[in-house]
Amino acid sequence: MGQKDITEKVLEDYNDVFADIINGLLFDGVQEIKPEALENTTVHAQYKAEDEKVHELERDIAKYWKEEKVELAICGIENQSKVEKNMPFRIVGYDGAAYRSQLQQERKKMLPVVTIVLYFGTDRHWNSRKKIKELMEIPRCLDTYVNDYQMHVFEVAWLTEEQISHFHSDFKVVANFFVQKRKNKDYIPDDPTEIRHVIMTVSHMGDKIIGHFGNGSNLGVSIQYYNEVTPLGNAGALFKLREQLGEEPFLLLNADAVFDVDFNRMVGFHQEHGGLVTLFTHPNNHPYDSGLIIADKDMSVQSWLAKEDVRPTYYKNRVNAGLHVIDPKILDMASIDVDKIGTVDEMTGKTVKVDLDRQLLKPLAGTGEMFCYDSPEYVKDMGTPDRFHQVEDDFKVGRVSAKNLSNKQKAVFLDRDGTINKYVGFLRNINDFELIDGVAEAIKKINASGYLAIVVTNQPVIARGEVAFQELEEIHNKMETELGLQGAYLDAIYYCPHHPHKGYEGEIPELKIECDCRKPKPGMLLKAAGDYNIDLSQSYMIGDGENDIKAGLAAGCKTVLINGEGTDAKNEDFGQVDTLSSVLEFVDKYLH
Repeated sequence: MGQKDITEKVLEDYNDVFADIINGLLFDGVQEIKPEALENTTVHAQYKAEDEKVHELERDIAKYWKEEKVELAICGIENQSKVEKNMPFRIVGYDGAAYRSQLQQERKKMLPVVTIVLYFGTDRHWNSRKKIKELMEIPRCLDTYVNDYQMHVFEVAWLTEEQISHFHSDFKVVANFFVQKRKNKDYIPDDPTEIRHVIMTVSHMGDKIIGHFGNGSNLGVSIQYYNEVTPLGNAGALFKLREQLGEEPFLLLNADAVFDVDFNRMVGFHQEHGGLVTLFTHPNNHPYDSGLIIADKDMSVQSWLAKEDVRPTYYKNRVNAGLHVIDPKILDMASIDVDKIGTVDEMTGKTVKVDLDRQLLKPLAGTGEMFCYDSPEYVKDMGTPDRFHQVEDDFKVGRVSAKNLSNKQKAVFLDRDGTINKYVGFLRNINDFELIDGVAEAIKKINASGYLAIVVTNQPVIARGEVAFQELEEIHNKMETELGLQGAYLDAIYYCPHHPHKGYEGEIPELKIECDCRKPKPGMLLKAAGDYNIDLSQSYMIGDGENDIKAGLAAGCKTVLINGEGTDAKNEDFGQVDTLSSVLEFVDKYLH
């Protein structure tokens, strides 16, 4: 069985998908078979042949169809990505084994067996024979007496729009994908897909959770539960559920957080980067007691600093939010004895558990197999009463859903020097970086308002050769660390390293260019708008200079000039809507 076949097999094993396929293909969409009327039956069939040896056949998917506890039929699905000449004989074997099994059970009533073949090939039709008699050279005199058997093949990539419209489960997405792939070999789907299948691990008072969500039908999803009678750690259940997880990446979401995230963006990032794991990372207002993720410019995770680890003096406010895209291969790679999970270790006397971060994810740091996906979307853990009440308030006012990047965002764009930190001219030394009084409180209020707080700063000291990229990064780490210590954070930082004037000693020639990102041009603001789906007309540009105001106006933002203490004080009219003394005064006046 190929990789594609395995993927389809996992999907079809869900009762709602299995019933949808049968109803859509055999009954033109009429809901003859209901998901709750299906029950798994063994895919292994054993029989004793003439050699007295027990032989075994394994089919892809097979289920009993029942109504009011009365068994009506056995239905099976076989998946093929390639044409197989002798497939009709295999189908005969599967069906024959199912009939033989019923005989061995001495059933009073034999059930009919129906097996269909789903063909996922896109290069050519299933042009091989479908009847066993057509595959044999039968003497004419025996033809009448040789029993025939025909298999039923459905060519998924050649289904019509009407046929696809009969599906209502995830299989509709699958069928449409293969149809489009047949028409265009380079087809990449851009339609968002829904999460339809959920597995919840529950333990203490799990009955309350199960009673609330049920089977998920009211939410349009299928929910299964794994009850940890003995706590297995936050990753032990993954090993117990390994077979159900299949071979495709899955979303692993911590349940002690509230979030509203555009997962299509995150999954797209995961597919683009090709790693085994993608972490959802974001800044928060307490990075000093959170696990930090250190990544390179390609977003590959280089190190993972847990709460107990020694951290550098200054660090980027990038925290693992507890949302992950995980390739199940990492479970197979881990040196963990699945049978021992949940048992008592004879040496320590403690229950064997698995820690997701420390045993599975942290070891991937520096391997190039784990990436971080930075996003400003709403993810907040509710581990303390204060955080729980904050989440309650955010939910009531709509702040949780509003931060989903599928919705237009509003931003406050902030210049750096003279706006966030005290103006000292060209800032070359990290020791000269000092926050303006009140700016942390202002940014904290921006965070609470639902606006994104994004820095856009010209840094020609890079092009001038006076500050290296790594030194600039350390300055920005200091800015984020000091803001974080006061409960504030920046959603993103954009900087322009260029400068147009050439011919100076020590300069970096390739950075001495006319660019589109250096303010007063709006390039950094436009880039941020594309990255975070920002409505620039509903956003503000705040700065202490003419270039800040002009860049904001060019981008279509509302602009405010600040000229109080710590700024490069200007009083001119550059077209701004207001002139105020500080970012804090702006926040109190316009974002209240």
